Amino acid sequence: MQDWIPDNADLKPVRLENDGGLLFVNLDQSATPLLEQAPQFLRDMYEVCPKLNSLVRVKRVERAIAANWKTLIDNNHECYHCDVNHKSLMELIDYDNKAVWSNSDITFTHAVESKQLKNTA
Repeated sequence: MQDWIPDNADLKPVRLENDGGLLFVNLDQSATPLLEQAPQFLRDMYEVCPKLNSLVRVKRVERAIAANWKTLIDNNHECYHCDVNHKSLMELIDYDNKAVWSNSDITFTHAVESKQLKNTA
């Protein structure tokens, strides 16, 4: 078996942006950098997590889930089931209409607000 030779792989260069310890890959080298397209993106993240660039991972958990990844993401963002399955959570937070697209539909924000701090949760 011959060793793998990167020059023979026809690999294309990609843009890699690093901010706050987050890596952003763009397959289009000539595209406008993400942070120019969505300047509010990291400002919002630093607002809720001022020490973003100094965070370190303390644990990693991987799970194999027999489901379509889009279904999992949708489940996380829509919460249609929350009123029935997570009643005490829904007493605690105001979840309605808190998911919004921002920065010309480039970023998605889901920020909930406290509703009732004393509840069954």
